[in-house]
Amino acid sequence: MWNRKSILPIVLVVLLVSVVFGAKVAYAQQPNGIAVHELLRGSQPNYIDIPSVDGNVVLKCDFHIHTVFSDGLVWPTFRVEEAWRDGLDAIAITDHIEEHPSKKFVGGDQNSSYEVALQEAKNRNILLIHGAEITRGQEGHYNALFLTDANALNPKDFFEAVKAAAAQGAFIFWNHPFSLRPPEQSPWCEIQEKLLAEKLLHGIEVFNGEEWYPDALQWAQKRNLTVFANTDIHGIVSEKYDLTQRHRPMTLVFAKAKTEEDLHEALRAGRTVAWFGDQLAGKQEHLTALVRACLEWEVVPEGDGSKFRVTVRNLSDIPFVIESKEAKMRGRVYLGPKDSASHVLPFKPSGDVLITNAYVGRNECLAVNLVKSSPDAAETPRSQ
Repeated sequence: MWNRKSILPIVLVVLLVSVVFGAKVAYAQQPNGIAVHELLRGSQPNYIDIPSVDGNVVLKCDFHIHTVFSDGLVWPTFRVEEAWRDGLDAIAITDHIEEHPSKKFVGGDQNSSYEVALQEAKNRNILLIHGAEITRGQEGHYNALFLTDANALNPKDFFEAVKAAAAQGAFIFWNHPFSLRPPEQSPWCEIQEKLLAEKLLHGIEVFNGEEWYPDALQWAQKRNLTVFANTDIHGIVSEKYDLTQRHRPMTLVFAKAKTEEDLHEALRAGRTVAWFGDQLAGKQEHLTALVRACLEWEVVPEGDGSKFRVTVRNLSDIPFVIESKEAKMRGRVYLGPKDSASHVLPFKPSGDVLITNAYVGRNECLAVNLVKSSPDAAETPRSQ
């Protein structure tokens, strides 16, 4: 028979074991009072909210990234994971055709990075565009998108390589145009003229990594080239960019839907805006459409009607810096993501503003009328 004296030691032992084991479990879960799960990165992507523009969805894209299958430092699936985490909709892995320093370790061919990453992209709902970079000397570097076989881009002659890409229906754009020539020498020369004449050049980077090229934006306007902003990342995105403060550089594409076909059509039509840091750059018509979609302008009479409350709301995650064109209104207003600003004025404002962080040319910011009921209002660039 069990009695109180015989069971008491057993109870004490059980309690002691429970306390010790429980303490170890608690310590494993909360080292120094911090729950382990608080140390781990969240499993949700950084969603970037941008309203539709003229009925088109705005796809966030990076069309210039590298992996270990050329001179990058990471595996292709890692690029997909980064893009998903950073809120992108589409990427193109554009490994160099000519540079494979890790080939003896990773093997494969010019299509391998795309093939390795494709299933992960499908799993994460990322559009993975089959691309490659034609990397030459004085001719420059060019990305070819929407390829069917990157191995065909191997001819030694530069123009033959570009033509091989074009034969597959590729969209071809010029990378970091100012990186290979001295600052005093314009990189636009007979090579680009020939590419343009033969319809082998369709776009140009106006921003690459950490470099902004106002002259490239001018060329895009003059020669009807699609504008791009890309990371050209070789290492790890989060180590190069402080993603707690800003997004990574990206190209905003206004596409009919999130499909590869619609993305290709939008690039051909030139419906893009470059977004880097807090800056935007693009053609006037596309920047105007983006700004009008993102900013909501409201004017309401107050009191006896001699004063008006004007409110501007930012419906997007893109920051805007606004300066009124009214002579009576001075100063700039910074509207952060989903921010708003409201002022009472002794007159009814027209809605004519300058978006001073949106560029349509060298030192030219976008002038736009925010009154959506007046689509024909004047919109002209103005030098700052």
